[in-house]
Amino acid sequence: MARPKLRNNAWLDENFKIVEAAVVAGVRCPQTYPYGPIAPGAISALIAAKRISSAVYKHNYRVVTLLVGEHSGKSTAPAERGLTPYRVDGVRMVRVRRHG
Repeated sequence: MARPKLRNNAWLDENFKIVEAAVVAGVRCPQTYPYGPIAPGAISALIAAKRISSAVYKHNYRVVTLLVGEHSGKSTAPAERGLTPYRVDGVRMVRVRRHG
């Protein structure tokens, strides 16, 4: 995986505030442009800056947990019960299948 380019603090702050607003509202994490207000690369940059943690589930449903700020430890709306993330903090998760 390519290492995300760190952006300036104003750009990170702007995108962090969008995610933080979703956390406070208890809604799904906003999507990236063109489908939503988050800038492309912002989620990866916020993970690299250790401001958020992210888990991605099927249909690209993302649950973000804030790691800094007033709402640290709080998350966006959870994924459906029983789902397992396929990517956590930008790292693809491997499912182990049992044969037998």
